[in-house]
Amino acid sequence: MESNNEITKRINESSAYSSRVAEMVKIVVCNYYNLPMTIFKSRCRKREIIICKQTVVYFLKKQLPKATLKHIGMETGYDHATVLHCLKTTQNLIDTDKKTEYDIREMGKVLSMNQDALTLEDISERYYFVNMDNCISIKMPDGKAMILVGYNMDEASMIVANNPESMVGLLPVPHKNTKLFILEKKVEKEND
Repeated sequence: MESNNEITKRINESSAYSSRVAEMVKIVVCNYYNLPMTIFKSRCRKREIIICKQTVVYFLKKQLPKATLKHIGMETGYDHATVLHCLKTTQNLIDTDKKTEYDIREMGKVLSMNQDALTLEDISERYYFVNMDNCISIKMPDGKAMILVGYNMDEASMIVANNPESMVGLLPVPHKNTKLFILEKKVEKEND
């Protein structure tokens, strides 16, 4: 099992940070324009998709000022020349179009709220990390799921077999490479 320091180090890697920021920007912008995240894999030239992707490029450059145009292009499916064009076009629209200016301001508010969240240093001091990269889930009859971390399929099957009244017919499902962590808040001990 990885220690908090190892996990924090892995999460703090620059590529991991820029990927998280890029994902956050894409989610916020796509939600704002009511478009699916699949647009970044598409070559569609519809106006609303182009505007959405250009807006993502604009925010990525703002959120990751040290990112290269090539890196921003990799996140959006553009080459570096198209990234430059997107930046110029979006800035021009902000300067000349009230609706674009309003839209950018509103999305910027949402993105700034996400930046005000706990820092990674705060997280490692206040929480335990539980690595969910390899886990097993069992969907319960009431619709909830039991997640087993550190168990193999045989052990999960034994749990189901030893609780027949509540788990009849339930099947454990393995999950690999989820890239998920759970944070469990550290409880501070009270002085007696």
